[in-house]
Amino acid sequence: MTGLDEMTCGELADAAAELALGALTGRERARAILHLDYCATCQERVSRLAVTGDDLLGLLPDRDPPPEFETGVLARVSSNRSAQ
Repeated sequence: MTGLDEMTCGELADAAAELALGALTGRERARAILHLDYCATCQERVSRLAVTGDDLLGLLPDRDPPPEFETGVLARVSSNRSAQ
């Protein structure tokens, strides 16, 4: 007995993207894995999302943004916050 209750299909649907991207951690990840052990429908959902995530990563450029990019983004965020 693990002391964990597994997720329902509905709960897993809500967390599937985070699980597929590796962003679901701790107890929630463990609960999701317990559910995936027997639910082929949810296994397929998470698998499709993982493939999509990998495909999206493949669209990123192979080079880093220019050094001034981060500074520019932070300046715009700061300026937007102070304008509110």
